[in-house]
Amino acid sequence: MLEIKVSSEKDIPMIEELLLESKLKLDSLDKVFPNSMIAYDSGNPVAAAGFSYAEKEAVIQYVVVQKRRQREYLGDGIVKALLNFADKKGIKWVYVKGIDIGHFFSRVGFEEISYDHLLATGSPFVKNQFNREDIIFTATLPDFFLRACRSNKS
Repeated sequence: MLEIKVSSEKDIPMIEELLLESKLKLDSLDKVFPNSMIAYDSGNPVAAAGFSYAEKEAVIQYVVVQKRRQREYLGDGIVKALLNFADKKGIKWVYVKGIDIGHFFSRVGFEEISYDHLLATGSPFVKNQFNREDIIFTATLPDFFLRACRSNKS
């Protein structure tokens, strides 16, 4: 049975293992884990995601899915759970770099924005985490849930 929950300190080794398997390096997991979600299937960690935030803006720092479980929509589930968690914390805007997996964030319901748009609308906290070469995606909460979870089929 799949369980998605807010991570705790005891989940850090499991998240680190998922990050290592995905060849992602996160320097400050200890600062992000309170704002992280982890998915377990029958007690085994299969996906995790986390963000950092300031006031009403958040930046997703990582999304990882166990390699053998990719393409099972676990990424969609963990990201939507993470956004729900962010919404409950009062976060209004969520940003993410779409390097190598921009198609994923677009498919989940994020919108691509330009760096210039980010400069015009983002706080210093957000601006400091991106540069002109980045592909940037955003989701506005809670509006994201009004359209991202609906099917495109008629």
